[in-house]
Amino acid sequence: MFSWVLAWIRATLLEARRSRLPWILLIHAAAVVALQLAFGSVDVSARPMLLASALHAVTAALGTCLAVYFPARLLGRDLSDRLLYTAFTKPASKGAYFLGRLAGIWILAGLFALSAFAVGAPFLAWVMLAAARSHRAWCTPSPRQC
Repeated sequence: MFSWVLAWIRATLLEARRSRLPWILLIHAAAVVALQLAFGSVDVSARPMLLASALHAVTAALGTCLAVYFPARLLGRDLSDRLLYTAFTKPASKGAYFLGRLAGIWILAGLFALSAFAVGAPFLAWVMLAAARSHRAWCTPSPRQC
């Protein structure tokens, strides 16, 4: 059964690569860059929190699209292509199919989360460093105020 689960995981990942799913990652990266450019005129002390909130909103919106759209499309395609009927005539069980598809979708969600962190973290770190430098420039020499 484990080999069937691995086969369905591989099929899920290949289907994700063939579909428009990698475009979601590019849309996310473009949204992060656009947010960084849009928040250029915001006060430096408020920019890190605003950018973190905006990055969270963009990641949550695209992650929700990934979590809803892709599994529904995957199952719908399997049913419309009658793939399930031919797959279940083999010794593969329905449990292996659903477990493999679920594991494949979880792997995709993990990859999306890692890519979101890889894209968003450098921008957020850069903005936080800029805010810290700005805070030091405006701060008086008194240790209690800095």
